[in-house]
Amino acid sequence: MSPKILVAGAGHGGLAAAYLLSKNGYDVTVYEKNAVSKVGYPWSDSINPSILEEIGMPPISKRACENTMGITYTNPNETVKIRMPDKKKSNTNYLVDRKKLLRHMIKSCREAGVKFEFGVSAVSAFIENDRVSGLVLKKNGKYFVSAGDLVIDSAGADSPIRTNLPESFDIEGKFHGTDIFSVYRGLYEKLIGGEPENKYTVYFFHTRERGLDWVISEKKCMDVLIGRFREALSQEQIEKSFEDFRNIYPTLSDNLISGGTIQTIPVRRTIGKMIGNNIAIIGDSAAMAIPMLGSGVNNTLRAGKMLADAVMAVPDSNYCEETLWPYQYNYMKNIGNNMLVLDKVKNLCMTFSPDDVDYLLEHEILNEEMFSIGSDGVKNISPAYVIRKVLQVVPKLPMFNESMGTLFSITSMRRITGKMPETYDKEKVEIWRKAYREA
Repeated sequence: MSPKILVAGAGHGGLAAAYLLSKNGYDVTVYEKNAVSKVGYPWSDSINPSILEEIGMPPISKRACENTMGITYTNPNETVKIRMPDKKKSNTNYLVDRKKLLRHMIKSCREAGVKFEFGVSAVSAFIENDRVSGLVLKKNGKYFVSAGDLVIDSAGADSPIRTNLPESFDIEGKFHGTDIFSVYRGLYEKLIGGEPENKYTVYFFHTRERGLDWVISEKKCMDVLIGRFREALSQEQIEKSFEDFRNIYPTLSDNLISGGTIQTIPVRRTIGKMIGNNIAIIGDSAAMAIPMLGSGVNNTLRAGKMLADAVMAVPDSNYCEETLWPYQYNYMKNIGNNMLVLDKVKNLCMTFSPDDVDYLLEHEILNEEMFSIGSDGVKNISPAYVIRKVLQVVPKLPMFNESMGTLFSITSMRRITGKMPETYDKEKVEIWRKAYREA
């Protein structure tokens, strides 16, 4: 009898794993709370053009993709404009509509034999003898249990699966504070008028609030994102940003085409424990987005293949921490450990004031080289590089003190990541996890 795999949520990573497992003879069912037409955010994201083929899925049609535009970064005073190069002639990333990508993945999964139950909410994991043995589900107001050999939690940042696990699983629950990015995004009708000098502009601390906004002038619409760290975004903050953007962009109308909702995105290091007895966590539920950017599709898709490979190597459906460890080890070694460094840099930035951010850009401490980190896959950040940057903020003493603390943390992280055991050893794994969480 084929092992039964239950996937909570039709997220990118869960679908990638579901596709590969089903193709290899596993009995896979995906439970998604939304109708199929409402799966995914109504906006585009940047992905590697070869990522689907890399993980073994059929490629998406080029008609669903667009070339990425060069991003322009600006400071709170808008005195500095750092323009990144266009990538139209590169094979690095392209923009794809997230809904179209998910529809493509769902279609591919169905063709591979994956079963889908839409309109069914995953409420929690079903626990027996300190092991996950299925999912508690809700449909049309009625609760029921679906039994399975392995649960894959792909239900997002606020996943009820991860957050409702017993303490004995020792898996992080709610994300809060600087872990989250509360974001509003909408596509608006584009009025007739002149094009802005920079079609894609990211505003740091726009309206001098701790956050990140952007405006993208596309062919037929205006893509507006307004985001704040640490706190839930308010309607007042949205209106304040829009008021300023209307003065800058005469082509920005009030007519919302799509989107217009507030979502929570995890912008933090990957959780220190992504596995438990009969459960694996992936995507936003495991905080796989790049902390400085909030984009995590590439990371999550690769994680889906790593998870499927680990599951297929497990004999007799014994999906315990030890047998699932290769999934966590491979992800952390190749992706997650670099996110730890970027998380520390992001937390440092959260201590800065708008005046500090103006100083960093006006004195070219934050420059094109810095903004390229993480945009084309994650680059390693050496301590020597950080030292050079820290020394540049010496004239700003409070900022220097905070930066020095981050430097020491990053240096110690190299030792932490090096201690992650390749082969599962409970005692060594616990030592590594403790050091990782406290870093």
